Amino acid sequence: MDDTNFTQQRSVLEGSTFRLSCSAYGKLISLSNGTVCQATKCELHLVNYTRYDPKIIECIADNEKSTRISKVVHIDVYYPPKVTINVRTLIGLRSTDVFLECSSDANPTPLITWLDDNRQEINDYNFYTVKTNNLSSILSFSVFSNEYPNVLYYCQSNNSIGTVEKLIDISSIKRISNSLCLTFYYLGFIDFNLKSDHEATTVRILTTHSLRRQKIGK
Repeated sequence: MDDTNFTQQRSVLEGSTFRLSCSAYGKLISLSNGTVCQATKCELHLVNYTRYDPKIIECIADNEKSTRISKVVHIDVYYPPKVTINVRTLIGLRSTDVFLECSSDANPTPLITWLDDNRQEINDYNFYTVKTNNLSSILSFSVFSNEYPNVLYYCQSNNSIGTVEKLIDISSIKRISNSLCLTFYYLGFIDFNLKSDHEATTVRILTTHSLRRQKIGK
């Protein structure tokens, strides 16, 4: 450690092995597993370090003749992206609204990009809407029957450590949009006037009639 800084930052690649050293005057005695001490310097060997290991490590020097001193190291573990996909739909009268959500766990913060079936970046914002924050992105659009041929999409996430992408196939959504029909009904009443020798009675019967059948989509 640099003797002039009491707090340091250390970036490591996940799965790697690295060493932290701490120097102090006096007779050094190791109190931590994995620490090797020689003369006035101790080294801590960290093997296969992951994002789940401690983010802060402190070196403390203390004896009966001095005030306790310490130095802190903040560990920033870098790892490649991992992507998860969530698909939601909202079926309307003439179209199906599709929401593709791509979430990425990575460090450093990844860049999320949407690609079409030709593996070209999507930038047609007249047809698509993209909402992105640090670790997720939502691509939304409407599907009309036999209107837009693209059924394959790719979510690509990359940072300085690596790149990953996932394929999303919405062909089943288009089939649902093409085949779904709506039947509309209207209600009617039929009145019957029944007469007897003593009084007249009106009976009303509720009826339903199919008005038309409309297919979702153009």
